[in-house]
This record gives sequence, structure tokens and C-alpha cells, in this order.
Amino acid sequence: MEPHHAETRAAQIDTVRPQSARIWNRWLGGGKESFPVDRTVGAASPLPLALFHSHLVLGDNEQQACHDVRRLHQLLVSGLPEDAARPEHAGRLLFAAVRAQATAAATGAPAAGRPVAVLVRTTIRPVWEPLLRAGRVVAADVRHLAWHPVAGQEIAFRLTGNPVYRDARSRRQLPLRRPRECRAWLRSRLAENGIHLTGSPAISPATRLTGTSRRGTIQLIIRDFQGRGTVTDPVAAARALVEGLGRGRAYGCGLLHIPALHGQS
Repeated sequence: MEPHHAETRAAQIDTVRPQSARIWNRWLGGGKESFPVDRTVGAASPLPLALFHSHLVLGDNEQQACHDVRRLHQLLVSGLPEDAARPEHAGRLLFAAVRAQATAAATGAPAAGRPVAVLVRTTIRPVWEPLLRAGRVVAADVRHLAWHPVAGQEIAFRLTGNPVYRDARSRRQLPLRRPRECRAWLRSRLAENGIHLTGSPAISPATRLTGTSRRGTIQLIIRDFQGRGTVTDPVAAARALVEGLGRGRAYGCGLLHIPALHGQS
């Protein structure tokens, strides 16, 4: 960029008055181009979180094909409109699969069952009609989800997570094996996202997700968590609903599902 163009652009940016787009990006965990006034207003204002929650039922052929978690992710991304590729929407798709019974393995964690249905959360309204017409999805229910968390609010939640730790010697991310370690992982991830874990959560046995990519085989060891918590930081808790928790979010991990927001017990 030529110097005079940069100077012209800088002169057009108002750094005195808060700007809604910059505040919103700050709320969603981004917003590198923000100013003190944006951060001040963002910290003092409630987060106007508005999301779309979809419940999809996959066709038989797609259930088999989407055993591959990367294929499942690609299917869901294809249901987003073109403007989802804009930078402000990047990474704003989370999903959790409702799976058939896991397949036993001779050694290690059993393989996760095929994805019968999928819960999908996005920051813009998805368009599932082409997938419905093609028979790849046989049912799709989309609901608008709004949550204005407040400090002290009690919630019940469900989460499919990928509990891992970094090995000090190899620096690799390795799965946590023991339930108490997974419980500590959950407590830490929730605390980082403005939620205090209360009581002892239910933790499922480990199952193995697999897929293929250009870099080779994808493999994640996952567990399902159910528990209760108390909101300690409303902005961080709302961000967790958008951004998810932990690793493996492109492959069906990290979606914080709060049944009460959907009228479920």
C-alpha cells in the first residue's frame, strides 16, 4: 500500500467513538483491530449473542460415509451460505454427532458408531435445502438461539470433548486416560470459559473417532460429559457457546450444549 493511501485510511478511522463491528469481533475472541474505547464499551455491555442451532438427521448412505469425521465436517460446511467464508464468520461452526453404538475393538478404545444425527451451531443461518433435496440429509430443524448469560446463573450442560495433555518430552498432544484426569480437564476448560463446574460430572468411556486428510489419518479419543455449572464470567461463557471448548472442534468436539436453551430438560 502506498504511504498516502495508508494515511488516508488512517484518517477515516474514528478511534474516539466505539464501533459495533469492532466490539462484536472482540466479543467473539478476535478483534485485533480494536481501540481502547471499543474494549471499554465491550467489557461494560451485555453480549447480544444470537446463534442458529440445527438438528439434522442423515440419510443412510451419508451415515456410512460420514464415519470419516473429515467427511462429516465437509458435509456440514457445504450447508453454509457463501458469505460464511467472510473472515468474521471463520471458525464459527461447531457440531456434535449423535452416534450409533460404538464398535468394540480388540485393543484400545472402541470405534465410535456412525453419525445418525448431528447438532450444528453456527453464527449465521445455514441453508440445508440442497442437502435435503439430494437425500444426504433427511430432516433438518433450524432454531434461533439467543442467550444472555448472567453471573451466578446455574446451567446443565452436555459436551463431547477431546481431553488431551501435552507430553513434556515429545511435545505431542496425548489423550488423557483416567476419569479423574478427564474430570480435571473439564473443570479447567470450563473455568477458562467463565463457568465453574459444580458436583461430579458423568463421563462416558473413551471412544475413537477416525478420518482421512491430505496429511494422513485423523484420530481423536473422545468422551461425552454431562454435568452442571455456574456462570462466573458472562462474556467468556457466551464466547464458549460460539467458539467451543478444547481441541478437535473441526471434528465434532467442543460444542457446549445447554438443553434449557432449547426447552429441553
